[in-house]
Amino acid sequence: MSPAAKPAPIPGAAAPAGGSFAPLAHGTFAVLWAATVLGNIGSFMRDVASAWLATDLSGSPAAVAMIQAAGTLPVFLLAIPAGVLSDILDRRRFLIVIQLGLTMVSGSLMLLAWRDGLTIELLIGLAFLGGIGTAMMGPTWQSIVPELVPASELT
Repeated sequence: MSPAAKPAPIPGAAAPAGGSFAPLAHGTFAVLWAATVLGNIGSFMRDVASAWLATDLSGSPAAVAMIQAAGTLPVFLLAIPAGVLSDILDRRRFLIVIQLGLTMVSGSLMLLAWRDGLTIELLIGLAFLGGIGTAMMGPTWQSIVPELVPASELT
């Protein structure tokens, strides 16, 4: 076979994927992906700011550890229930509700910090609520992607 000749496609075989960025050609997935990237950046900023605020509110290293534990513990506790909820509920609406909840947590942190009303207890509680949002988001995101992008384009 000459180098210029291509073999004939096999009938019924899946077309080769269009590369790593092929799923972004699907409008709904691209919008969801962009919103998730921005939401994750916001969550990372909230987590770093919360740990930083804990050092200002309390000189105790245990306070910073409590912030980290409060943000991480829900992921361990709620992974299975979050997967069940993502199977039962409308995933699109569930993701919207989760993002709105995370926005409210971040907004509450902002207002309390601005008004000097933030205590270490409130900070730990809000970090826990942010962790709940993160725990709910993971399984829902993972289960909605195959609905938006054909399997042949998922890597």
